[in-house]
Amino acid sequence: MKKRRRRYVVITERDRELFRFLFKVKVATNAQIKAEIFEEASKQAVHRRLDKLIKAGYIEAIHQRDKYNQLIYSLTKKATLEFIGTKFELKRLQRKSDCLSHDLTLTNIKSHFKRFNLLERYICENELVSHFFENDDEISEIKKLRPDALLTFKNLRLKIST
Repeated sequence: MKKRRRRYVVITERDRELFRFLFKVKVATNAQIKAEIFEEASKQAVHRRLDKLIKAGYIEAIHQRDKYNQLIYSLTKKATLEFIGTKFELKRLQRKSDCLSHDLTLTNIKSHFKRFNLLERYICENELVSHFFENDDEISEIKKLRPDALLTFKNLRLKIST
């Protein structure tokens, strides 16, 4: 049996952005990745790039057999340690989702608010449990609640007429 060789791939800034995105959301579909990272690229170009990153060992794909029958992408340990942080920095590293549909829905919620320019800040579960906000007292209090994410909305003045 032949051993599968990992292919060498040059990591671009957009790939790094993809790795940070997958770290934040844990899992994402091709469509979610395209909307967040590869907005101007075709579906085929996105798929080819994701395939190269899979073969290089940076991301992995899980085939979700539901009504959508789609591939779900997540980070590998290799990409996490090379581009996100060390084991010491990432106290409770969770690269993969325990519940795919839950995490895909969270990604959709984030994308929805971002698309309508309502989101000021989005802090994911992986960021909340890591070292990133150790010195922030306000977030330290919120972390005790163990939320899936923390969303801060822009201060928008809405005028409602009746």
